[in-house]
Amino acid sequence: MHGEIEKKLKGFHPITAIVGAVIISFLMVLVPFVMFLHSSAYDTVKQIKIGTQLSAANLNSSYDVTSPVNAIDIANYEATLKQKLSGINNSADFNQNDISDQTLGLPSN
Repeated sequence: MHGEIEKKLKGFHPITAIVGAVIISFLMVLVPFVMFLHSSAYDTVKQIKIGTQLSAANLNSSYDVTSPVNAIDIANYEATLKQKLSGINNSADFNQNDISDQTLGLPSN
């Protein structure tokens, strides 16, 4: 009887297995997370977040978003939108060489 108790005490404890599994799972989550934080993908995510915050702040600062919308508001928005977009739809802003496939890093045919 005494030998059985000693044999059980010297055996493998389930708590050791549980602690080991928790440590391994923690490392399996921690390593990719740290790798992501040091990657260029995380820098991109931060840039997108900043751009989203800035665009939301700019959009809400110039327009009343609490009052009901009427036809005059839509006409004003349409006029300002056309002004804002007119500056970026002109292909004459660039030389042909500035927007070539080679300059943009695209494969040439």
